[in-house]
Amino acid sequence: MNFYSKFIGDLNETIRGLKRKNSFLQNIAVVFSGNVLSFLLTFFATPIITRIYDPAAYGLFAIVNTIAANISMVAILGLPEAFVLPKKTRVFQSLVKITFVGVVAFTMISGFMVLLADEIIINYFKDDELENWLWVIPLCVMLYSMVAITGRWIIREKKFRENTIYGLIVNASSKTFVITFGVITGGYIGGIIFTEILSRALMVIGHTFLILRKSIYSLFFTRINRKQIISDFLMYKKYPLNILPGNFVNIFSAQIPIYILPIYGTQLLGNYALAVSLLDIPIRVIGEAISSVFFQKAAELKNHQATEQIKKLTLQTFYKLFFISFLPVCITVVYGNSILMFLLGGEQWKAAGEIAGILGFYYMFRLISSPISSIFNVYGKEKELFYYQIFMFITRILCLVVPVYVLKLKFLDSMIVYGAGNFLLYFVLTIYIFRICGIGFIKPILITCACIIVTLFVMFASRSIIFL
Repeated sequence: MNFYSKFIGDLNETIRGLKRKNSFLQNIAVVFSGNVLSFLLTFFATPIITRIYDPAAYGLFAIVNTIAANISMVAILGLPEAFVLPKKTRVFQSLVKITFVGVVAFTMISGFMVLLADEIIINYFKDDELENWLWVIPLCVMLYSMVAITGRWIIREKKFRENTIYGLIVNASSKTFVITFGVITGGYIGGIIFTEILSRALMVIGHTFLILRKSIYSLFFTRINRKQIISDFLMYKKYPLNILPGNFVNIFSAQIPIYILPIYGTQLLGNYALAVSLLDIPIRVIGEAISSVFFQKAAELKNHQATEQIKKLTLQTFYKLFFISFLPVCITVVYGNSILMFLLGGEQWKAAGEIAGILGFYYMFRLISSPISSIFNVYGKEKELFYYQIFMFITRILCLVVPVYVLKLKFLDSMIVYGAGNFLLYFVLTIYIFRICGIGFIKPILITCACIIVTLFVMFASRSIIFL
């Protein structure tokens, strides 16, 4: 009876939260539902796209996208992460203006880089086709940076619904374009790059002229003297000085395979890029939806000194993400190779299924730890996060450099070493987050391990019977 009463009470509380405007639950529900629809679009479009474009097209896109994303991350100076924090609009506007200056500067720098170091870049990645596409890197730097700025701005304005609807429209349009363009051009190798540019440009236009129109008008017509802008910037200097280096190291280290795997050829790089893009879907669909709202809610609770509620919020988020992700990951580990070969269209994508199975548990714990890692920001532990990100960076490099260049292992063997190392890194990061919150980590970890072991045992047993 007590269990039933508690269940009904929790259900009623959830329903009330969903109905309450701009509540934590409603914001999660809006963003999550939109991301689920985006996932479905991607899920149904990918098998069509992989039958039009070959792995080399994915490999080329991975190189261009990675270089542009790394530069754009530096360009925004880490300041968009602080956009939700200032209580005064003037301080927020100062941060935005400083960020715009960074974007302009690094867009120009990336242009000079392409002009002066084009041969070095082409020779390093061992892809002659790259010569025809280096010119898009500065454009991508600008677009990626602008999306990052307006995306965080939308979180501050709590315009989750508008952003979700527009994001769905852009996603559907980009999928339609890449398929149509590929059919017309016979799978032209640059089709995926063209689509990414179009998608980002549409996001910037929609954010600027539809969702944030009034706020942007206010920004450009509000005069703030230079001394005040500098003063406001210095209040948040830890973001470019401490948080940006940590985030850059973290993202760059996750993209290290793009800089090392070309040694195995563009085809395998393309298989890796596709596998990772599929594994990234839950992080984009679920993780980012929860991450933005989790950070806002946790920061709000911290301002009210509600540490017990932060513990509860963190633990609930951990369990929800785990129980959402562990079964699909187990299926990917056991059956991923067969499933992806069937879905993607044949032997040319065989390595993608094998890579997805190898990296499955690494990406599961990345999904789990990604939203709750904002606890470091909430508790002012950015320096500790930076040190751990440095450790992750060094470990990730070793997990690829040693098997590839020292041991000279085959491609999939190198992936096994890399996947195991990353799984341990994110597993330990999750425990670290629990300790910051004051949460006992033994019980959650035991539950996690028990669920995984039992599920894998059942699945491997069933696979043995099926393929007997």
